[in-house]
Amino acid sequence: MNLPTSLQSLNQNIKPKGYLTIKVQVEKYYEIFVISHAAERTKSNIYNHNPQSVTNANYEEIGVLGELAFEILTGIPMDKRIGVKDPYDFKLRDLEIDIKSTETQDKLSVKKTRLYTNPKYYYVLCRVNRLTYENEFLGWISGDKIKWNGVEYPTNWKVHKSNLNPMISLERIMRSKLTLNGAGVWK
Repeated sequence: MNLPTSLQSLNQNIKPKGYLTIKVQVEKYYEIFVISHAAERTKSNIYNHNPQSVTNANYEEIGVLGELAFEILTGIPMDKRIGVKDPYDFKLRDLEIDIKSTETQDKLSVKKTRLYTNPKYYYVLCRVNRLTYENEFLGWISGDKIKWNGVEYPTNWKVHKSNLNPMISLERIMRSKLTLNGAGVWK
């Protein structure tokens, strides 16, 4: 199989899958950071989350693990600030990226109150495994395309992974913006 040049140099921890998804293995020594950062977020967000919208007791840990995997992939530092109400997880010049992490779903879920319809606001779906720390980025979609490609529910929008853009196209966009700083695997 001929891979694009940018994917030929991937190390053993990252495996492209059919140009659509990318797997990132986060080393287990990050476990203390993931758990403690998630605990701080939980403590900070205790009054900001609607209890009905939090469907998993490990909600924050799942999110931190997905964000850390994206940092490892791109080399762009995740926002580690606690209590700051930025709508995005990563800011890359004029692009804003929000990582949506899940353990079991094949759908990207965006709360209606957190939907940004800006074409430069990207949602990235990451399926995480909290036991092995393997993460799979399933695809991405810009905020202005959510309503066209998703299904509306009472409190959120859901977009099936088959309606997401392949991860390789996100890499191309990021490279065209010269936003990759050379610290991650996509360098």
